[in-house]
Amino acid sequence: MNESRIELAHDVAETSFVPKPRFRVFNLPKKIMFDDRLKTLSHNALKMYVFLAYKDYRKPAQTQVSLAEWEAAKNLGIPAIDLPGARQELKDAGLIDFKRRSKYDVSYLVAKDV
Repeated sequence: MNESRIELAHDVAETSFVPKPRFRVFNLPKKIMFDDRLKTLSHNALKMYVFLAYKDYRKPAQTQVSLAEWEAAKNLGIPAIDLPGARQELKDAGLIDFKRRSKYDVSYLVAKDV
């Protein structure tokens, strides 16, 4: 009886549709992968760095990535009140530079030679 249940479960698993997850692959500077800067970042700062690095990778001709506060908070899944701390943490680690363009808009520059 146990064997038939296993076979049934196996048949269902083979015929059911399971969508494959989509992964986005992009390059990060080699130096950052081998030093301890990523290990010391908070969860929010790490999420912000990966997001900004991906945005920067997608548009290599642009020197800066400009984002509204609400857009960054929505894409990162963190409260907008936590963005300044994550930004400052990344700047202190030498991974980004940023400049506030207006009350709600920030330009980010991802360091290429970290």
